Formats: sequence, structure tokens, C-alpha cells
Amino acid sequence: MINFNILKEELLNSSKTLLGVGPMSKNCVDVVIEICNTHLIPIQLIASRRQIDSKSNGGGYVNSWSTETLSDYINKYDKNNLVLLSRDHGGPWQNYTEVDRELDLHDAMESCKKSFEIDILSDFQFIHVDPSVDINSAVSNIDILERVYDLYSFCIDIAKTNNKDIYIEIGTEEQIEGLNEYSEVEHNINSIVNFCKQNSYQDPTFYVVQNGSKVKEAENTGVFQNVDIDTYENDEKISQIKEITELCLSYGILPKAHNSDYLPYDTSSIYPKINLKGGNIAPEFGVIESKVLINLLKQFRLDSELDEFVQLSINSGKWIKWMKEKSKASDLDKAIISGHYIFSLPEFNELKDKIVLGLSAHKVDLDTEIKKALNDSIVNYLKAYGWVVS
Repeated sequence: MINFNILKEELLNSSKTLLGVGPMSKNCVDVVIEICNTHLIPIQLIASRRQIDSKSNGGGYVNSWSTETLSDYINKYDKNNLVLLSRDHGGPWQNYTEVDRELDLHDAMESCKKSFEIDILSDFQFIHVDPSVDINSAVSNIDILERVYDLYSFCIDIAKTNNKDIYIEIGTEEQIEGLNEYSEVEHNINSIVNFCKQNSYQDPTFYVVQNGSKVKEAENTGVFQNVDIDTYENDEKISQIKEITELCLSYGILPKAHNSDYLPYDTSSIYPKINLKGGNIAPEFGVIESKVLINLLKQFRLDSELDEFVQLSINSGKWIKWMKEKSKASDLDKAIISGHYIFSLPEFNELKDKIVLGLSAHKVDLDTEIKKALNDSIVNYLKAYGWVVS
């Protein structure tokens, strides 16, 4: 297992941003492993509880993996321990089961703790503590911090009891298009650092910064959408983000940005320049896989298979939360956005068998084409984030 303290020093002393990739599919996970093995570059594999959760919490929608089986898979194929298993958005009501069962706060927190415990026992090194969701009522910053402290203590105690090294990432609010105020970040970090000092806990490793980005449909809306690489230093909002990243670094805490999908190379390359030390990207890689699939179906006139894929995706309803207000997205657009959610369904597996057979007549291998596209995209982000890819 990698000694992250060494990597942290590298991040603190260089113009680099650590890439976090969502495990959108088996293909995506395989590509991350291959890149880490080939180029010896660390990548965080950032699994949300909806994507991957413990067996006792029902697993997740990605490849029928649970926390335990994903960990086994990574440990089997990650030759250099450079795939950094990470829990993304760990907190109450952050998986489908807790929402569907309408759990109260106590039960949702207990369920979340059980999930965290399995994460830690399964060698997830990075734990994102994110209690920003509450399905029962609006939640104040004071309440969120109290929940952070509760979950933070739980995770540290479980790690110590089981002789595991973990690193905590803190998120205290749902991601929006706006920016943090300097004063609120200062207050939160001060509060958390004081809590850690009082309890002799390690400080958090990452703090999630509201960087003005928000993913809607298949694009990134917000601050970075129109930033010019040549003039970003004069951009008032970018300057505000940089002030906050420097605040985090003054505490020895790495500032991190979520929702970093769909940004072009030049824009992504601003991240290390403004000291964003982590950048998470997830839905874009699912969209890439769906696009490759759809384009191949169109190219080789597999029309009935295309219609079936679109219908399965539409029926899933998973596209709804990604829609813009007054969206003009077509059914095909919605299928591109939500296709990755159905990859583990039996109906899709049957459809995929037909697609693979149809493409084989043209000497085309579906998964190979998908992996090429995913590799190109992930490598592009790594280069933008300051990593040398040989």
C-alpha cells in the first residue's frame, strides 16, 4: 500500500493535481489499473456509495461489485499499489437504500458507519466524510460539523483498532455552481482542526472546495466554463478560489475540487496553477463509454440494438437528475448521459452479447474500443494536471 505522506509532500511541493476517477464500469476500472501499472502514476478510484457499497448495504450498481469484491479485484491486478481506493461522498443518505427506506438520522448514521467500517477493513485508504445530505430537513452548518465530528471519530477509531492507515477528506456541503466564501472555509477548517487537536486525531488530508463547477447533462456549467487560459490570473472568481486553496495549504490540508468533468485540456491545466491538489471526475467517463457504444451501433447499422439500448437507458430514469432546467435533450442524449447506470442489468448483458456478435462480423471488439477512448481521456486529464505520461 502506498505511503501517501510521501505523495502528499510531492503534491505540496510541485505543480500537480491528483486525479480522482469514478469507477463507472469494469472497463473504466480496468483502464485505471492499466494506466497506473504502465505509467507508475497514482490515481484515486473514487467510489460513491451508490456505485459501490458494502455487501450488507446492498452493494451498488457498478458491475455487481461490493466494497469487498472491488477491493479484492484491485488488490489482484494493481501491481504497484498506485490505485488509491477511495470512498467518495460517504455519509448518511448517500446510497439508494437509506433514501428508499426513509431512515431517520440515527439509523442513517449507523448505516453509514457500517459502510465506513467495511471500507476501512477493505483497505480503502481515503474516506470522504460528507454529511451534507438530509432527506428529512434542511441542515445547518453547525449540524453538519457535528455529524462530521461523529463520523470522523468513528473512522479514526476503526482504523486504529484494526491497524489501518486512512486519510480523511472533508466535504461540508452539497456541490453547487457558486463559490465558497473565504470566511466560511476558514471557520470550518479552524473548527475541524481544533476538534482534531482536542482528540489527538490527524488533521484531514483533503478539504473539498466549491470551485464553481457543476455537471449538468454532458457539460460543466459554472465558473470554469468560460475561463481563458491566457487571462485566468485576472479572473476575479479564479482569484477567489486561489485565496481559498492557499488558506487550506496554510493548514497543511490539500484543497480538492469535485465536478471536474467535461473541462478541456487548457482549462483543466489551470487546476495545478491555482493549487487545487485534487480533481474528481466521474460521470464523463460513463458518458464516454455510452458514446462509443452508440457510435459503433450507428456506424455498423445495428439499429434494433441501438433502439433497445436507448429504451433501457430511458426506462432507468437515471438521466432525470442530470437535466438542465428547460432541457432540450433528445432520447439519444438522455441515453448517452444515463447509459452507464444499466451496464450491470441482465437485460443489458443480453443486449451486449448481441452487440458483440454483431460487431465481430466487422472485426471490431467493443470493449477494446471503449478502453481506448477511456485511456485517451484519462491520460489527457493526467497531463493537464501536471503528470508526465511516458
